[in-house]
Amino acid sequence: MRHRPAGAVECTYDPGHQGEKAGREGRRQAGRGAGPAMTVLILADRDDATADLVVRRLTARHRKVHRFALDDDVTLSATPGQLVVKDAHRTTANPRSVYWRCAGPVESARARELIGSLRALPDLVWVNHPDSTERACRAEEQSEAAAECGLALAGGKRIRKKYDLRVTAVGGRLFPCRIVSALPDWRRDPDAVFQPVAVPRAVVRAVYRLMEWYGLYYAVLDFTVCPEGTWHFVGCDPNGPFCWLERRTGLSISSAIATLLAEEPDIQRDLKSPVGEHRRSSGQD
Repeated sequence: MRHRPAGAVECTYDPGHQGEKAGREGRRQAGRGAGPAMTVLILADRDDATADLVVRRLTARHRKVHRFALDDDVTLSATPGQLVVKDAHRTTANPRSVYWRCAGPVESARARELIGSLRALPDLVWVNHPDSTERACRAEEQSEAAAECGLALAGGKRIRKKYDLRVTAVGGRLFPCRIVSALPDWRRDPDAVFQPVAVPRAVVRAVYRLMEWYGLYYAVLDFTVCPEGTWHFVGCDPNGPFCWLERRTGLSISSAIATLLAEEPDIQRDLKSPVGEHRRSSGQD
């Protein structure tokens, strides 16, 4: 039985929808003992501590990592089904996944060129795709999307708060923490206490509907819980840092992301392509 980190909640969400269980197991078995591991591209600022932590997890698993920032001197050569990324230190052909940690909307010509080149690889795993990240960052749409997905909203209401929660979603797993703080804003409280907490089944389903709605594999979500026990959605950050939370709680968030990027066969969940926008007419629960 695979060890479950403290505070992690296993979910049945399968972003890829790639077929029946037997087919998935066959692909897992085919991946065991295969050739050299493909490279993970990481696009992040040079001082990004969250990206640093994921790089350490990947290299500890002997995975190849090619990290650079958008302003680095990198050349790209793309044809359908083929991509070569080259800088002064290394050359990578056909990476299998991208960890996109670049903040903000994709506005620069350099970023658009890079994304266009990466589209040459249709099976590339994005955590997260910048288009999905940009959509999910539109605060004016988040409340509507959250309500459509079944989450109670905190905005516009006077809610008596019992405590706050931070839920980190990675692929098919949740890492929830209850936050105990004497201050109205726990982010300003260096003495805040973080405790693992169970997530109600209805909230688990709603969170993964929201992830599916935006086509996300990673996000941090904040909630406020009232004395009656209702979880009220506050916001979702598809590119939120987690390094500080992992250090304070011991939750294995970086390991889960490394698994997602490296496609480890023991817990791979067919993460080939994001689902994309949730279909209102699909009738999904």
